Amino acid sequence: MKISVSTTADDRKKLFEPFFAHKTELVDSVPFLVAYENEIKIVLSEPTRKILVDSNNLWWLAKVCQFFVWFEIWRQLPPDHPLKSVFAIDKSMLKPQWEWVREIANTLREKQPRHTYYMWGNGLLGDVLTVCAHTYSFLPHTTVAFAGKSWPTIKTALETAEKAWQAANEGFTKEAGKVVVDCGNGWVWVNLEKPCSKAEGDAMGHCGNVPTAEAHHTLLSLRKKMPKGRFEPHATFVLDTRNGAIGEAKGRNNAKPLAEYHPHILKLLMEYDPIKKLVGGGWDPANNFDVWDLTDAQRTQLFAAKPAFKDFTYYTKAVIADRGKDPLLLNAWWRRFTWRYRKLVGKLTINGSNTLVRKWDSLKEYADDFGLKELSDYSKYADGSEYIDFYGSDLGSYAIENLLELLPATVKTQLATFFTTNFASELADDELDVTNDRDLVRAIERGISHEVTAAFERADNTATEDGAMDELFRSIGSTLQSNGVEYRNHEQCLLWRPPLAMAEMIGSYPRFFDDRASDPLQALDMAGDFDTNDLQEDTNDLQEYFDQSDLNVPYNGWEGWDKDAARETLLGGLPDILGQPS
Repeated sequence: MKISVSTTADDRKKLFEPFFAHKTELVDSVPFLVAYENEIKIVLSEPTRKILVDSNNLWWLAKVCQFFVWFEIWRQLPPDHPLKSVFAIDKSMLKPQWEWVREIANTLREKQPRHTYYMWGNGLLGDVLTVCAHTYSFLPHTTVAFAGKSWPTIKTALETAEKAWQAANEGFTKEAGKVVVDCGNGWVWVNLEKPCSKAEGDAMGHCGNVPTAEAHHTLLSLRKKMPKGRFEPHATFVLDTRNGAIGEAKGRNNAKPLAEYHPHILKLLMEYDPIKKLVGGGWDPANNFDVWDLTDAQRTQLFAAKPAFKDFTYYTKAVIADRGKDPLLLNAWWRRFTWRYRKLVGKLTINGSNTLVRKWDSLKEYADDFGLKELSDYSKYADGSEYIDFYGSDLGSYAIENLLELLPATVKTQLATFFTTNFASELADDELDVTNDRDLVRAIERGISHEVTAAFERADNTATEDGAMDELFRSIGSTLQSNGVEYRNHEQCLLWRPPLAMAEMIGSYPRFFDDRASDPLQALDMAGDFDTNDLQEDTNDLQEYFDQSDLNVPYNGWEGWDKDAARETLLGGLPDILGQPS
């Protein structure tokens, strides 16, 4: 089937007519049918049309979506399901996309091997829409064509087009704004009083906040006044007018603002009252301006003018330099530390041996408290509330050979007899002698008996699932052990016991554990002398234990093959097919 190009929304919708026509019949066999329907609706939606614009590219996205959904439905349907052929994948329908789609799926499995839905919806589709929304906001008529290309190739081409666009920009704009800070020598900060600006983006080589604009955003632009009413912008900050937070804070071409502009940035932060804090975020957040990009002298000026910009890093450095002599400074450091880990510190208790203990009733509760996303995602499988669907690979000769090795000789003989008795003509047509293992494997692989092939598929899938689950459980156990967390099976709970030295350190701040401390100063008095000679080391230790390691998800997901599960499943299903007592 040759890939054609669609120019209408109706043509794209026709791709998914089989899905909607048979949706009711698929409900019992395809658990995530509603999720697939939502993804299809996103691909066909008006917002997506506005992002991709070009009908050829929209057709490409629809075809890739069709592949993911069709493949997922096909692999979940039983071999004898009447709709199996309707959702079969013809590899030619996506050539040359076929291989890259599978590669993308395998790569995304590192983050979420559970289901193709997550690979598509939260992975590839999200990346396509995010990158295209960013690029097309300033290059709406780019000539990058998607048809016949892989997404990695397309993404590289879009990045190349963006760099060429940035290099060609003159870097000037005539768009005016309200001057809010005058930095002297023709340099000003202006408030554009709008949530986004294509003119600002074109001059700066970025998106101008067009894809992510909100009504409460306003753009602040650092500019140099030029002749003929033009301005040369050098930094763009996005201000949230609700809370005074600076989000994206970029220089030209989405890079960090150059150090030579730091004096002007410092002046903005110090003198423009609506700005209260920096929160970052947005496109390529690592390139946002940060207060720690400033020199020590510049930060000192900023913190003196606006103490709210003092963060945990500042107070850690300050307490170490002060050697803990100032109780107010020490208390300020601790308040920020405990705020950072507020879900944990307030829940710690001290038992009779002066050891801090934290108890959780579930793996998810523990993972969420520590912000361990992967462990939290997989906790539902560990507690048995859900089961990972590891189906996906076709039954091949290697798997069949492994399964046959698990069968007693008598069962293999019965299996060969079953084939020769019931499928003699089919065996003759394929020139197969099922009395030898090689041809018996071929007969099963070719599906001469759909029932036998289905039984082997079930056994292989069960072995794959159970083996993978065993690997998952071992990985979770290893993660808990390395994090110092003990699972108590008889109590159905998890316990975390920080080392005694850390327990003593945290315990020296009794206001979190002792109601007698009515205020911070009283708590510090009750804590007695606090040795800050090793505060940096202690702080690092605290953070090391609070910032626990997350579950390490293998590149291709968990893999395993449980022989016992395979043998049990196969011996449990074959007797009914062969007409033998189980």
